[in-house]
Order: sequence, then C-alpha cells, then structure tokens
Amino acid sequence: MRTMQTIVFILLSLMLAMPAIAEEARPVPTEAEPFVLLLMAAKNADAMVMRGAFSTRIRDDREQGDWDKNLRQAKVSLAKMFGDYALADFSFVFSGDKREGALTVMYRDVEQFSMPVVWESDGWKLNER
Repeated sequence: MRTMQTIVFILLSLMLAMPAIAEEARPVPTEAEPFVLLLMAAKNADAMVMRGAFSTRIRDDREQGDWDKNLRQAKVSLAKMFGDYALADFSFVFSGDKREGALTVMYRDVEQFSMPVVWESDGWKLNER
C-alpha cells in the first residue's frame, strides 16, 4: 500500500509542477505528502485522492462524509489563499516525532498555518480538516 501511495504522490507532484516546469520544486518532507495530495486533489477535482490525504479519524467521521462537497470547499479555500498555485510555491516544516506532529505550511516563504499530522499504516495523514 505504501508503494502505491508513493507512486500516486510522485504522479500528482509531477502534474502539479507541469504548469510551472521552469520552476524547481523544493524537496517535500514525507510528512507533507498528505498536504501535497490535498493540493493535487483540489487542482484535479479528485475527491477520492483528497479523502486519502486525511486520517482514519477524519474519514470515519460521519460529519465529513460528503467528500465531493469537501472537495468543492477545499478548492474555494485554496484558491482564496493561494490563487493559481504550483507545488514550487510551497515549503514545509515538520515538528514532532515518528507518530504525530505538526506540519507548518509556507507559501512563497511566508508561513501560512500549521496542521496536525499522524502516521497511519499507509503513511502520514492530515488529522484536521
């Protein structure tokens, strides 16, 4: 399962970077993979990829069940915050341990927010929506 997630992450990263092929994307820490998946899901209108970026706790929450609606909300929010973003616009800092922590998201070198992340059997997941 981890291999499939890695392949999806690489493909999505390439797709996000394509519009800005001349830009060099910064290395993405493993803990940032779910946020990158969220960015890609919003760009590509893929609710299932977005769902997979979140922890089991979030996915199992009945209040979060309408992932098409969640995707529409994420697209609007990300567009308001970042406009027509590219992966190269983002950098990340992780603080925590091998099971959980906080992912600080920076856009064009300006800190935006931090999100809790947790390690699950198939990789790092966002633990807040």
